[in-house]
Amino acid sequence: MELKEAFKSEFYISTDSKQPDCKLWHSIGAHISKDGITIFNVNTDLIATYGPLPFCVETLKGVFKSFNFKRVKGENKWTINSTIQNYDATLKILENFDTKMDPETKKTRYE
Repeated sequence: MELKEAFKSEFYISTDSKQPDCKLWHSIGAHISKDGITIFNVNTDLIATYGPLPFCVETLKGVFKSFNFKRVKGENKWTINSTIQNYDATLKILENFDTKMDPETKKTRYE
């Protein structure tokens, strides 16, 4: 995948049997399993070190609540049941709020 395409369509999504193979650093990611969908911080600290303060699960509380995600007690994670509707909501959240950064150039968008 080209860098330009990665900024547009790459997401950090894992499953029980597969870890993501990403070109970019991502501020948030998701784990999808039959037991549920969990959204969590990924490279938030790295992105903040080199660029703007990224979106992270702590700053998206209202967004998660609007999609009926529940906070995992004692952790910076949000979870919801695995359904097609919730997969779509997860992709929408990642698409709109995942801050991406090229680890080589430290840029947060393709230029």
